[in-house]
Amino acid sequence: MNPLALTTVINALEVLEKLQAVVVLSDQKARDAYQPTMYGRLLMSLPVSFESAIFVIHGANSGYLRESVVLGAIMDTTPFPILQPFGQQLQV
Repeated sequence: MNPLALTTVINALEVLEKLQAVVVLSDQKARDAYQPTMYGRLLMSLPVSFESAIFVIHGANSGYLRESVVLGAIMDTTPFPILQPFGQQLQV
């Protein structure tokens, strides 16, 4: 397996920083300079995709833990079980 391109890794770390999932421990952005936050640890601990984990955590913060867990699991189901997105008419 080939290693990821450096720009891909840098972009991923920047996104995680913007989401406040990681923090930089030092002024220079070295390999070991990143530390996961509590939010980042929660994202890692959920056995769903990254997008679904964000959805579940925000739903839980809003008081809808059960509902967000169910919808997060549905979002990760393949093939996608919802054939007609909510609020949109079936396009023929």
